[in-house]
Amino acid sequence: MKRLVADTGPLIHLHEAGSLHLLSLIGSVAFPPLVREELRLHAPALPPALPAQWRMETLSPSAQQRAFAWQQAGLLHRGEAEALALAVAIKPDWFLTDDAARG
Repeated sequence: MKRLVADTGPLIHLHEAGSLHLLSLIGSVAFPPLVREELRLHAPALPPALPAQWRMETLSPSAQQRAFAWQQAGLLHRGEAEALALAVAIKPDWFLTDDAARG
């Protein structure tokens, strides 16, 4: 089974498509606390109890600093920065995001 980190956008889009259950077939899903907050705000229909393979992971102080630096530089929004910092820290098999480079 694969380990993945997800940003809020892909989780919301999969939920809207009725396909969120597919992630459980891939493996475990990790996300920072802010992604959970964003899910509650933007996808209130999601059940409060997420699947067992999903877990919220607190960012280490160094990952928090990295995320903050990206956000302050205007490179990423806070949730995206935290998800990417978590991915850098735990080195998952996959990182799910719906953002692309701006240019």
